[in-house]
Amino acid sequence: MFLNDKYITMRKLILLIIFVLAITFTLPSYIFASSPTSLQGEARVENTGTSLTFEDNNSNVTVDPETGVLTGYAWSEDLGWVDFTNAENPPTINLETYNVTGEAGVLNTGGKLYFTGFSSNVTFDNESNTFSGYAWSEDVGWVDFSGVSLSGELAETGMNVALIQMVAVGLIVLLTLLYFNSRYSYKLKN
Repeated sequence: MFLNDKYITMRKLILLIIFVLAITFTLPSYIFASSPTSLQGEARVENTGTSLTFEDNNSNVTVDPETGVLTGYAWSEDLGWVDFTNAENPPTINLETYNVTGEAGVLNTGGKLYFTGFSSNVTFDNESNTFSGYAWSEDVGWVDFSGVSLSGELAETGMNVALIQMVAVGLIVLLTLLYFNSRYSYKLKN
């Protein structure tokens, strides 16, 4: 009888461990996954005093928090629609250095807004969620991004996943040892 109970208990425990491990290794990806975050504010066009707006006229530029790629459209009175959805060299926040690289296309003129080259130096501050620096436009010159920010945080995905998984595995091992210790002690007393 004792061996049969021990076998059934061991099977239940193994199934419980497999279940908890499966949740432990899949749940963090759901916890840390983020949806795109919108840009807000205005980038000032230095030569004309107008702006490239990220909030008005149905502007919809977002950042993918896992890749740093910017997509969508922003409106400028000087330029019209600026397309950040560039398949060849999209504007991208480097998630290690927070420098912005790539280029956006101006739909009305076919010109570009360059984040790379021409001494462009747009960067993103991950702590304040704000941009700074200038991008170069073939059409209007320097565009100052210091008035642009993110509506939410650019989440650092996956940073704590390994720690969560190690703690969960440690807890499983500890509970397993405590369980078998108490079962063994109980059987010895009876």
